[in-house]
Amino acid sequence: MESSGGFKINFKSEGDVPDVEIKKQWIVIRIIRGILQNAIKHSHATKMDVQLTFMPGQLSIVIKDDRVGFDLGSVDQKSNGLQNIMNRCRILKATTDIESNIGGGTSFLIQMPVE
Repeated sequence: MESSGGFKINFKSEGDVPDVEIKKQWIVIRIIRGILQNAIKHSHATKMDVQLTFMPGQLSIVIKDDRVGFDLGSVDQKSNGLQNIMNRCRILKATTDIESNIGGGTSFLIQMPVE
């Protein structure tokens, strides 16, 4: 996918997609959308990699951008974007790992149990 502004998303999906209730599907979509929106708004990313890996009992989501990164310790705790992402992950009982390096981009790893 590529937007007219030159923003590129590389998408990859692996594994067999299990039946997941619609409500959980929408939450996953909103998490991914929130991460992409934050990257566009704050990181000035030009490229993002999005990978969904379906394994027995688990969905793994990895999203990486190529730009500015940020200091996790300096993020405003009232920041709606990141807070909404984390709250939605909690609803899904998903673990979240965020790695970010100033000048080196940001990556999210979300692991969600799938029944």
